[in-house]
Amino acid sequence: MKLIQNEIETFENRVCSHRDFKLAYEAINKLTAFRGRKPKGLFVFGETGSGKTCLAEYFEAKNYSDETDELSPIPIVYIDVALEKTTGQIISAMLQKMGDPTPYNDYENVRRNRAVDLLKSLNVKLVVFDEIQDLIPKKGIKPNSKVYVFIKHFLNSANVPFLLLGTPDAKELFADDQLFDRFLPAKELRTFSCIGVSHTTNFACMLDSLLDLMSRNVEALRFVEYQKDAKGQQLPILKKDINLLLRFCLATLGRMRRINALLTECIALTSPEKPITQQVLYDAFNEGLNNRGNYNPFHKDINIQTVKTSLKEKNLYEPIK
Repeated sequence: MKLIQNEIETFENRVCSHRDFKLAYEAINKLTAFRGRKPKGLFVFGETGSGKTCLAEYFEAKNYSDETDELSPIPIVYIDVALEKTTGQIISAMLQKMGDPTPYNDYENVRRNRAVDLLKSLNVKLVVFDEIQDLIPKKGIKPNSKVYVFIKHFLNSANVPFLLLGTPDAKELFADDQLFDRFLPAKELRTFSCIGVSHTTNFACMLDSLLDLMSRNVEALRFVEYQKDAKGQQLPILKKDINLLLRFCLATLGRMRRINALLTECIALTSPEKPITQQVLYDAFNEGLNNRGNYNPFHKDINIQTVKTSLKEKNLYEPIK
């Protein structure tokens, strides 16, 4: 049991080697180089479940700092904006994360100044605001909006880079050049689909990169072969039989959060020598995922045409021509 738990932790504490995730991770690394210099921010966006929070958690795990006698450094201050709602509550949450003894005392501007001082003294590398779209007013954002002024103030005064995570709706935050110019180019984490050969191959390659990190027999989930092109580069070629990939797409809806949950459950249900089969995926789906549909996509009695029809209804499938 302990071995399986260690395997799950190892699998969860990694970043997918797929292009979108690598580019986003590299951009966060680049962002932290601006600490103490001109303030910079980065916006990483994607639909719900696309892996934004997972990416930030992985970065935090890789940048853990040991305590010293003089200082207890905090490399990353992570705030879930959805739990706070107002700028005052966010400031208090930041103070609490940094160990301030009275995070809810004093006026907002006083607490904000304390937060700035702590960001500097604790050598914070990065501040993460997740679900940033929840801070945008229903009437829209303007240069004098409180959230707009709030973020700009922290960038100017703290000299600590900010990573904002949100849905595409949060792009509205950057309508004005004053904040837009303070940010690096935004990075998108896309959900995956089986719409035509390009998207299907992309999905299969992403899955391949995750399978490389699993200490299991996963050949049943390998849907691409690699051939060298004229320049000697590896070119992914989609296999003819992708029926199990289509079932996998319907089960996860192409969302990284659900993909991770399904594969993690597969690890929990098997031993290293046991192959990941459709039956294992069926059990993992029942154990590890909430299901809004009427059936388990991995059920042996569900024919592939039913799966394709469901995928098309969800705009996740078009036949390969």
